[in-house]
Amino acid sequence: MSDDADLSIRKSIVEALQSMARLGINKGTAGNISVRGEGGFYISPTGLAYDGMTPDKIVFMQWDGSYAGDVLPSSE
Repeated sequence: MSDDADLSIRKSIVEALQSMARLGINKGTAGNISVRGEGGFYISPTGLAYDGMTPDKIVFMQWDGSYAGDVLPSSE
């Protein structure tokens, strides 16, 4: 997957999370979004408020459950 496609998916997830929070669908850090990608999936992080979230906080998980970085994926 290209870097542009990766960033686009991450931005879309952040925008959706922030929209859900504005609409009152989720509160604080509740709820999550995931998107299937090449070789795994993108998922919102656990324990981070959505209002100030940035695309680099979205976690990419391999199908085997592994992921890189220090941000934890949603436990859901």
